[in-house]
Amino acid sequence: MKKIDFEDLIKYAKEFIEINAKNILKMSDTKYDTCIEYIYKNYKPAISNIDEINNEDFRDAVVRRMCVQLQNYQRMPLALDYISYSYNPQTDKGEILNSNDSKNEIFQYVINVIDNKTEIDQDSIYYKFKENYTEKEYKDGKYNLALKKYSKGIASFVKKIRNDKNYFSNIKTTCVKLDNFAKKGNFVEIEKILEEFCKNIYYLNITLSYDYFKELACKNLVKPNEHIKEILKKYIYYGNLPDDNKITEDFITKCNTSNIIPYYADKILWLCCTGSFYEDGITIQKMTKTNFFKFIDAKN
Repeated sequence: MKKIDFEDLIKYAKEFIEINAKNILKMSDTKYDTCIEYIYKNYKPAISNIDEINNEDFRDAVVRRMCVQLQNYQRMPLALDYISYSYNPQTDKGEILNSNDSKNEIFQYVINVIDNKTEIDQDSIYYKFKENYTEKEYKDGKYNLALKKYSKGIASFVKKIRNDKNYFSNIKTTCVKLDNFAKKGNFVEIEKILEEFCKNIYYLNITLSYDYFKELACKNLVKPNEHIKEILKKYIYYGNLPDDNKITEDFITKCNTSNIIPYYADKILWLCCTGSFYEDGITIQKMTKTNFFKFIDAKN
C-alpha cells in the first residue's frame, strides 16, 4: 500500500460520504446539493462566530457543551444514554426516550442551578436525575457508577463557575487564544491552557478539553481520535505513527496547507469510520472504517 497525499485522503472521504450518506439529504427540510454541504451546515461547533454571540447565548453554549463532554471520561459509558433509557421491569424491556429532550432537560436543570445559586453537590444532582429517569441496573453496578461520576463532574463544573465571577468571559478569551495558537502550531501554550482549564473539574482531562473547545468554538483545534489515527497510520505515516502531539501538529498543519478547516477534516474522517450522524439520530451501517479502507484501497 502506497502513501497518499492528505488532500487525496480528504477527497476520498468526501466521495465515500456522498456515495453512502444520501439518505440524510432526504431527511432534511432544507435542500442541499451534496452531503458535504449538509455536514458543513449541520455538523459544526456550537458557536460559529464568537465575536457576534451575546453573553447569555455564550454562557448557554459553554454549559450545554460541558453537560455533553463530561460523559466521555476514560471511555465511561454515556451517562446521558442511561438516563434516557426507561426500563419497564414488568416487560423486561426498555424504551429509548428522545435523546435531545433528555439532554435539554439536564442542561436546563444545570442552568437553573447556576442562575438560582442553589446549593449543589454530586449527590443532589445524582438523585435529581434519578427522580426523572429510571436506570436499567446491571449486577456489576456500572450504570449507577457512570451516572454518579457524571454527577460529580457536573457538580465540580458548577462550583468552578461560582468561584470565578468572570468565568464565561475568560472562557471566551480562551477560545480565541486556543484557535490562534492552533493556527500557529504553538502546542506548548495550548497544553498549558487546557491543563489549567480542566483543573478541579472531575472526569475532564486534556484530551477531552481539546474536544470540548473544538465542539464549542475552536475550528482550528483538533486532536485526532483513535479512528482517525488508524487512518493516518495506514495512509499518511505508512505504519510509523508518531506521538500524539506530533500527530495533532501534523494534522492541523496538513489541513492548513490543504485549505480545509481542521474541524471539518476531523468530522468528515470520523463520519467515514463510524457512520454516526448523531445530529440526525441515525447510523449508516455501510460507513465503517473497514469499508472506508476498502474504498481507498480500490482507488489506489
